[in-house]
Amino acid sequence: SKQLPVEDIFVVLQAMKQHHADDPTIIAALFERFAVLAPSLQLGDALDALLFIRHHCRPETARGARRSVAELERRLQHCSTINGPSFTRTLGELARSGSCSLELLQYLASAALEVQGLGYHDLVSIELSFDTLGGLNGSLSELLRQRRALMLEEASPATLLRALQIEESGALPAWLLRSPVAEAALLEAFATRIEALGERSASCFDDPFECLELLTRRRSLPTSFMASLCVWTRRHLRSAALASRAEQLRAVLTARRLVALDDACEARGVASTSREALDVAIRSFIVFGIPGRHA
Repeated sequence: SKQLPVEDIFVVLQAMKQHHADDPTIIAALFERFAVLAPSLQLGDALDALLFIRHHCRPETARGARRSVAELERRLQHCSTINGPSFTRTLGELARSGSCSLELLQYLASAALEVQGLGYHDLVSIELSFDTLGGLNGSLSELLRQRRALMLEEASPATLLRALQIEESGALPAWLLRSPVAEAALLEAFATRIEALGERSASCFDDPFECLELLTRRRSLPTSFMASLCVWTRRHLRSAALASRAEQLRAVLTARRLVALDDACEARGVASTSREALDVAIRSFIVFGIPGRHA
């Protein structure tokens, strides 16, 4: 085991698990190897190694386990704060395992407010992870909640839409801890901000029909956004004479989407002035299409 790379160690571990082998001598040797490799391990390998040791430590292997755990936690202190996803993953994996030393937990708590590149679901998972691990003290809890609230208030509508789309598509990482209450708050805040923007709301997105489709599915579509999108559609069809605009709009303005918007406006009783803008856009689309569509 003294020469095994980390990939082979995990192969051996998997084989031992399949064959129900629990040899303390082999396990102790693998613990020692993890300690040697720890300074060069990637985040995922360091987490897997640490969790394996915590789950398989026995009295006869405790001495080697302590050294390995210390080295792996030292490595995690470095790897976990490289970026937002790494920090969130570290906390999430530790929380799911239900195991984290006080020293590592305190380090992560001290770093929590300095890590950049965190999305809304990251912030939710971080808060839940600290709570699970017993590290969500009063000040940390309040600061994390404030940071999450600030994101809902200040992040661009496009950023919030993207967060909702990732959530809905099932593309969130498996190690994220999730909260139905927090996810409902994201949708509510997004719809509220869209409604507050009024006639400017559709212009917040490169493809505002994605917003229309998501909010329709989630039954949270403000009437004001539909009116804004009617005007946006007419304005952007006019600008499609420019080659650069035509290229961008071909994927955005389609017959299916225009019909869906018209049906939604009819069902909601959108104001006649906005409907008139949409009617003009639809007639223009039928007669002229988008320049260059068939080029």
